[in-house]
Amino acid sequence: QRHSLVDNLKHFVFSKSPLSRFVLINSGVFITCIIIGFFGGIYRFLFQIEGPNSSDFPPIIDVLMLPSSIPQWIEKPWTIITYQFLHVSFWHIFFNMIMLYVSGKIFLSFLKSRQFIWVYIIGGGVGGVFYIAAFNFFPVFESIISTSRALGASASVLAVFICIAVYVPNYKLPLIFIGEVKIKWIAIAFVIIDILSIDKGNPGGHIAHIGGAFWGLIAGTYYSNRFFK
Repeated sequence: QRHSLVDNLKHFVFSKSPLSRFVLINSGVFITCIIIGFFGGIYRFLFQIEGPNSSDFPPIIDVLMLPSSIPQWIEKPWTIITYQFLHVSFWHIFFNMIMLYVSGKIFLSFLKSRQFIWVYIIGGGVGGVFYIAAFNFFPVFESIISTSRALGASASVLAVFICIAVYVPNYKLPLIFIGEVKIKWIAIAFVIIDILSIDKGNPGGHIAHIGGAFWGLIAGTYYSNRFFK
């Protein structure tokens, strides 16, 4: 079993699947950010960089996060893509990659690699647009719009999950303590939880998730040909 696990891991890592590539990119960026963050902490200590204007992230990472301020985003347009590969903690990336792996395996069983790539990238981009639009439209975010940043693959991952849930809504997933559940009900639950959690903390993240889910709905409907019907 040990050899089988190692062989499966090697096959996954060295395969040309876009799923393995995205998992490896996210993991590699996370490890790189940890290293940069470690030396960044030493840098801030040695040069006495502290106070309310100092970032919790090293400058190189701050350049990759998505700002909610439109003028700031115009100065860093690439962040609509780069923020999709950043994570703030081990558990953040762990749960995202588990969900990406599960939904990605199902996705690639029914759809093509090219479609997977576009759903992931555009889903994250639409999530970013939802995030920026919400922070510039709703008055509640006015006081933090200049300092708010988004990072994480959640919007992209949710886009993939919702897309395949729309494409094969009756596909069953085994859940611990529950048993097999149709993927469409899990997808609906994810969206409802994000909507109800907007005012409970991390509103920007939940809004971005909804944007990713919205794109997943459109893509899944299009790929299943129900879009034209």
